[in-house]
Amino acid sequence: MTLRSFGVCLAVNVLLAFLLEQVNHTLTSVSLFLYLGGLYIVFPLRALTFPMGLLCIFITGLWIDAKSPVPFGASALLLSFSFTLAYTLRQYASRNLPLLPLAFYLNLLHLLVFLFWLRTEQALAVYCLRGLCDLLLSSVTFVLIGKWFYRLQTELGNFFGCVALRR
Repeated sequence: MTLRSFGVCLAVNVLLAFLLEQVNHTLTSVSLFLYLGGLYIVFPLRALTFPMGLLCIFITGLWIDAKSPVPFGASALLLSFSFTLAYTLRQYASRNLPLLPLAFYLNLLHLLVFLFWLRTEQALAVYCLRGLCDLLLSSVTFVLIGKWFYRLQTELGNFFGCVALRR
């Protein structure tokens, strides 16, 4: 059952990465970038044990890095750190810690880290303005589709008979 849950989590994350790749390809004509890294964490956090979830997140991060203009492994390490942080917060705070707001804040953190990590000294004001636009677009999109994607993950997990999703 755990291997099936792992496969479903990885497939859902790859589906999200594929859809984001298609949207970002369309948005390149207006120089915008959409990043929803916080959504990758939610389902493995609910459906998998810590080691399996961390492996799923790390593989997802490598999948994202293969097609992103960031150093290979950057997204994998950032997503793994975020998963570990979310798992720890969930253990110490409460099992009923709402996951979507946590994922939203982790998504903002990812975008800010990438904004400052990939910045260049040339045209810093323009780069920061573009980063702010990307941040705004990603935040609005996260709010609009976050609940829907959370529900999709849950329904796919139930359909494929994953272990009982922990709350």
